[in-house]
Amino acid sequence: MFMPWLFFKPLVYTFGMPGLFGLLMLTLAMHSASRKLSRKLESRADGIAKSNEGESGNYARALNRLYEDGLVPAVMEKERSNSSRPVRPSLAVGVTPDYPRPAASASTAWHGTVFLMLMVALLILFVARMIG
Repeated sequence: MFMPWLFFKPLVYTFGMPGLFGLLMLTLAMHSASRKLSRKLESRADGIAKSNEGESGNYARALNRLYEDGLVPAVMEKERSNSSRPVRPSLAVGVTPDYPRPAASASTAWHGTVFLMLMVALLILFVARMIG
């Protein structure tokens, strides 16, 4: 998703501000497409697993065991789009875990927030340099 940013300098040199905004739009489009593809593939994998399970609930119990053994939260963050469905659905298939469900994970880690702030500062400095 961030690979096109390798061409930041040549794009801005050649196209100016439209090159920068095109790069931003491309990044946002790739992020949206990757989320949609991830959701589609997760639904497909769940459908294949459900159609091939012998006894009802085996798939959900196996996922529950993976979550429990791997110490991975069974509740993932919600998407920030029109849909409120998480990319990895929770284990609401009729199996109640033996342990309390953890809270949903944060949408962004601290280092992601710091990176975003630095990128916004860099963008502001770049735009100020282009205008002034």
